[in-house]
Amino acid sequence: MAHELETWSDGSASFVSARSHAWHRLGVVLPAGFDAAQAMRHARLGGWNVRKEPLQTGPILSADGVSTLPVPDQFATVRTNPVTGRPDVLGVVGRGYTPIQNEAHADLLDALVDESGGAHFETAGSLRGGRQVFLTMKLPTTMRIGGVDPVDLYLVACNSHDGTSAFRLLVSSAATTTRGALDTAMARLERTVRELDPTAWSSPGMPDTRPSRDDDRRDTRTDHGPNIGM
Repeated sequence: MAHELETWSDGSASFVSARSHAWHRLGVVLPAGFDAAQAMRHARLGGWNVRKEPLQTGPILSADGVSTLPVPDQFATVRTNPVTGRPDVLGVVGRGYTPIQNEAHADLLDALVDESGGAHFETAGSLRGGRQVFLTMKLPTTMRIGGVDPVDLYLVACNSHDGTSAFRLLVSSAATTTRGALDTAMARLERTVRELDPTAWSSPGMPDTRPSRDDDRRDTRTDHGPNIGM
């Protein structure tokens, strides 16, 4: 499976990591303990200004001439490309979708870092041309398998800008470095949440970005193959 990290016109990749590169040695390696501001700057996640723009048809020829028609309750999610400054279309959503800016995403984890007294940022990046973004924190505690083998734990915050999934916080035993690692963690979370509470998808205090009923969309990106992260 391809890494699907977003690459820019200057050849750089939208990925930062503490101490190690992602697949194919992509991205920027930062010292352990980098903060949200550094993650946003080096992964080029800042200043996207994700917004909704009304959709309309292409030119339609009628007896009255050539015109366009609005598409009811359908919007394109658009960002400002951080390298070119031009608009990029990320997806199509309904009127119930609320964009969450990457800055709000990072601010939430920054607050958790301050509260935890030991957690630190581990990875951050953009996937699938900006349609999905993630930030990962390494937690100060470990889990022991069978009371013997220690396993590091990571808090992963992920969000889609194309309406395919809501903003989510999940705990993983692997830092997110590729699309496969993120998909596997999300699939595990989805199965757990469905068993506990089918309505508990969004993080408290964050807008509900789940597709509304009028979107007629479904989350199709939460059940993929094995963990292929580092």
